[in-house]
Amino acid sequence: MDRRWEGNCFLLEPRRTVQAVAHPASGGAPEPLNVAAEDAIFPAIASKADRLAYVHAHSDPNIWRVAGPAWKGRRPAPLKLIASSRYDSGARFAPDGNRIAFASDQSGSTEI
Repeated sequence: MDRRWEGNCFLLEPRRTVQAVAHPASGGAPEPLNVAAEDAIFPAIASKADRLAYVHAHSDPNIWRVAGPAWKGRRPAPLKLIASSRYDSGARFAPDGNRIAFASDQSGSTEI
């Protein structure tokens, strides 16, 4: 999956590990972004391509997010988007990029 992002191409590897890489549109070496995790799954990119959300398969039940790629050499650190004591998954941004839907078993059954 490719996504233009502030002049960069944002790539997600279709494997169990999410590795996000920014490729300069003008060429040059790809720059790994700070969102890789051994057990990261269910990546979602906001429509404005300024945020990425993902979950960790085994290490914790939360949904994490990372802001856009490195701006002026700064790499954004992942932040907890939705904290949960139960398992959350399948995050998807709304078309406007301002809301997020996800599946959760907080009630005892998996619901959106």
